[in-house]
Amino acid sequence: MNARLRFTLTGLSVAAAVGFMAPNAADAAGGTMRVGIDASDVPTASGQASHGGTGFRWMGWTIFDSLVYFDEPEKGIPMEIPHLAQKFYVRPEDNTKWVFELRRDVKFHDGTEFNADAVIWNIEKLYKKDAPQYDAAQVSNTACCLLDINGWRKVDNFTVEMSTPTPNAMIVYRLPWLWIVSPTAWQKAGSWAAFEKKPVGSGPFRLEEIVPRERAVLVRNESYWDKSRVTSLEKLIVMPIADGNTRAAALLSGQVDFIENPPPDTLPRIQSAGKQIIKNKYPHIWPYILRVTGKDTPLKDVRVRQAI
Repeated sequence: MNARLRFTLTGLSVAAAVGFMAPNAADAAGGTMRVGIDASDVPTASGQASHGGTGFRWMGWTIFDSLVYFDEPEKGIPMEIPHLAQKFYVRPEDNTKWVFELRRDVKFHDGTEFNADAVIWNIEKLYKKDAPQYDAAQVSNTACCLLDINGWRKVDNFTVEMSTPTPNAMIVYRLPWLWIVSPTAWQKAGSWAAFEKKPVGSGPFRLEEIVPRERAVLVRNESYWDKSRVTSLEKLIVMPIADGNTRAAALLSGQVDFIENPPPDTLPRIQSAGKQIIKNKYPHIWPYILRVTGKDTPLKDVRVRQAI
């Protein structure tokens, strides 16, 4: 597996605990990577994918970009880095306000411009219930990772400000799960159901075909703005295979080139077949916030909070 392919795969699998693939699979498949994912159906391509982490990995970061991404170290836990937002910081005079300075060289797959209006539109699809693009299904899909924000505004065409109820560094950690879709494409589609059939993001892949419960075919985005992450793959075929033993059998038989989450008891056979193991730690933080409001809570005592 060449270096560029490895870089791309680790980027896609930032939340994958372990995966297996055949050596030189992309070359053997003529530039096509077939992936057996841990799901019963193809995750939705709305921008906030269904099926949890599996959907995030294969129908989230593939088609869409986020303001903040994770770096991809060979070892260690990925950290937040600028992505569609080329710079982000807390306002020194008010630590509840975050500023995001956006890249100016990004186009969506439909050729429309990525800018502050697009970011605001995508925030409001999750937070503004009376917005035309508000989608309760997407809120549900990403409920675990939603931002703790209570305000947002456009500063200028390429600057956005978000505010939190209290100073909260977790907003940066959660931003990789806010994917930015093309507002123009959604408006042309007229609904999220129609948009999911022809989704438009700015990510390293475009969706070519989707067949429910069978496959999603993604093709390389030749004009991707981040040239260091342009994939060497021509196509990525995402195939839902819910049963772990069936996924392992598909890999061993050559039906797919890569699987995730194999059953532990299949590992010896998979390894003996010469498959390559790809694994890494991944960012997985559940922030617990201690509430000190109320008359009788012991959490008002700093000694109790320190003990916890």
